[in-house]
Amino acid sequence: GRIVSCSRLRKRKKGRHRRRAMPSNHVVKAFLSDLNHAAAPSDIVVWDVGANDGGWSNRLMQLLPERHRNATRLSVFEPQPRFADELTSLAARWSGTFHAVAAATADGSLNFFAPPRNASKADTVVASLLDSNRPSVAKEQISVPAIDLAVPMLRLRPDEIVLIKLDVECYEFELLPHLLVSGALCLVDYLHIEWHPSVLSQSRLSRGLALGEAMNLVLRGCTRPPRAIGHEGLSERQLRRFQKYALGCAGGLKPA
Repeated sequence: GRIVSCSRLRKRKKGRHRRRAMPSNHVVKAFLSDLNHAAAPSDIVVWDVGANDGGWSNRLMQLLPERHRNATRLSVFEPQPRFADELTSLAARWSGTFHAVAAATADGSLNFFAPPRNASKADTVVASLLDSNRPSVAKEQISVPAIDLAVPMLRLRPDEIVLIKLDVECYEFELLPHLLVSGALCLVDYLHIEWHPSVLSQSRLSRGLALGEAMNLVLRGCTRPPRAIGHEGLSERQLRRFQKYALGCAGGLKPA
């Protein structure tokens, strides 16, 4: 499997699951507001890429009015085996689909650090992409299947309303350029990205910020640019730098 030199190892803090389970950022608010003002239900697509235990997806589906919920196709993507049972049940509850794969730039596999199989949820370490240069913590290395996320994204239809949450544990710095070049992001109406800059060197962080700047410029050229883009995990200083270069796509960059 492919090993990516990037990691984000952290312990869950008390209440963290509850915060992750509340999709209250401005992207979701714009999504729900636009649906509530729609004259009639449309075909709606919701993708939770890096779903963890599915709390975000479950809460979002609860927030959807019934007339829109019935028109929504939910897909959750999560490679960690420890969450397979929960996500299988969640997908069945909302007539959705669970994909036990990691989002990547090509089909194949990725190596992850993951918590031990017998670890309690309260003390778990969030799975992250392998960085062999970092000190070892209580974890195991697992190889998980991966798909080229651009391939199914390019099958999305322009007439669908598409919301994607992307939380891929710092792999966004590789995945997003691929999705930009392929044109897949032009089919997304509402995009929420969880960034993980704290583990990056200054040079890689600078490249990551440049990626955000370029992303907004490129998405301006879409036939139908995204209606809302949210960035979570960036400091106010980093957000100001993003906003300085955001030239109007989806109203500029906003914090989550």
